Amino acid sequence: MILFVPYAPANEILKLITVILFSAIKFFVALPYSYAIGMSFTQAVLTTCIGGLGGFFFFYYISGFLIDFLRERGFLKKKKKKRKKGKKIFSRKNKMIVKTKHTYGLIGILVLTPIILSLPVGAFLLRKYYKTNKWAIPLMCLSIILCSFITLSLLYFL
Repeated sequence: MILFVPYAPANEILKLITVILFSAIKFFVALPYSYAIGMSFTQAVLTTCIGGLGGFFFFYYISGFLIDFLRERGFLKKKKKKRKKGKKIFSRKNKMIVKTKHTYGLIGILVLTPIILSLPVGAFLLRKYYKTNKWAIPLMCLSIILCSFITLSLLYFL
């Protein structure tokens, strides 16, 4: 029995798979790469979005298991320091984390993840700090799609 398989050169399939896997890890670098290898605008947008969203969901749920694993092993437990009652102790690292979280917050993670941070790092931060926020995942998906569309539009049409 012969199955009907639509003709697609192995070269084109390899390009699609490469862009999908590349955009799952380092999304913003995969955008100009898809343009450089000669993909059409529609192919580039679809493959980078599929790869970016797939990579985000993969790393989001893997980081959840990683956070739980590290908590069980005692690596993420807070160290208790002896202190006087009523007086809080803030380390330099603690001040920096709090300042960054309050200054940029969820919007900062949403904007910086596809552009500067990689998807694994952004997914980890989103899972660690905003796992109870019901809008965090849909907004990150929207951020990935918009970044892909806007960046590729600039590359193809300017």
